[in-house]
Amino acid sequence: MKLPIAMAVALTASTASAERINAYIEDVYRTVYEDVPYTTQECVNVQVHNNQGSAGADALAGMIIGGILGKGLTGNDDGAAIGAILGGIAGAEDNAKRNRNTQPTTQRKCTNVTRYTREERTVYSHTTITFKVDGQTYTSTFVK
Repeated sequence: MKLPIAMAVALTASTASAERINAYIEDVYRTVYEDVPYTTQECVNVQVHNNQGSAGADALAGMIIGGILGKGLTGNDDGAAIGAILGGIAGAEDNAKRNRNTQPTTQRKCTNVTRYTREERTVYSHTTITFKVDGQTYTSTFVK
């Protein structure tokens, strides 16, 4: 904004005199940009396979049962070992059969995501004053 201001300045010389000085004052503004964060939720549909049980757990259960049966049938540790191996294989195969026939389902998975929007603001920068004294133009800038 420009303001004309009439300033009376007393000049010191051999004779006291006053000279009228016209000055213009201007506030200068500038535009600044700021990235402001905001959070939004993004969702997608994903296919999920509904596995029934753990293959490792089923194999372990088969090994324990097979080991007990093998020891009980043969009466020695070699029979227990063979029973454990066969039981483990049978347990893992049982789990694979159960999971082979399952159909995938669709589930909605959502996550929070940070995005940014750019905001524009006009802010004060500085002030400029321009005036003439004895035909000479002077300009000065300052911050209020």
